[in-house]
Amino acid sequence: MILDLFPLNTVLLPGCQLPLHIFEPRYMQMTQECLERRRRFGIVLITKGSEVADHEAEFCDVGTSCEIVDCKDNPNHTRDIRVVGRERFKVHNVLESAPLVRAEVESLPWGKASPAGMADAERLRAGFADYWSLVQRLKSFYRAAPPLGRDPLQVALTVAAGLQVSTTQRQHLLNAPGIDDLLEACLDLLGNCTRDLQNQLNNRREQHFN
Repeated sequence: MILDLFPLNTVLLPGCQLPLHIFEPRYMQMTQECLERRRRFGIVLITKGSEVADHEAEFCDVGTSCEIVDCKDNPNHTRDIRVVGRERFKVHNVLESAPLVRAEVESLPWGKASPAGMADAERLRAGFADYWSLVQRLKSFYRAAPPLGRDPLQVALTVAAGLQVSTTQRQHLLNAPGIDDLLEACLDLLGNCTRDLQNQLNNRREQHFN
């Protein structure tokens, strides 16, 4: 499969949405073609270089194809779009680097969860509820936790999107070889994030009473 790529300083996970402000002519043209032909493009994380006017930016070889679900053209010849991640892919061969990065990619399915993976998914569901409660107590706001569903992949990807982690950590999750590996990595990261939040909450309490 041939896909136009959009190297960014962010990681898009399948099923997640991302707003983008388009202003470079090359990406205006790319998104226009995607809208007219109902075509997808791919988002990949930059490892070296810049998002803007950099035809030699280096990027990760695992990314996510996406589809434009909302679009607004602005009077100043820019465009605001919202995309949703669809499928994970691996870049096999970069065919062009200018003006757009165009590459040969292969779909990278997660596979089916084993019984151990199913058990990890249930632990993720329970652990994420505790994590979300800590986030709300620290941020002093109430917002319902995103629905996790029952499918192990949906659980893992929703948790991964909801964690306050770096782009490097999120890319590590996207790189997971299979669903069981993804679930295990999410559990580890969730545990670390929960401990960090609990420590922050404990420190806040100590400062309050001192």
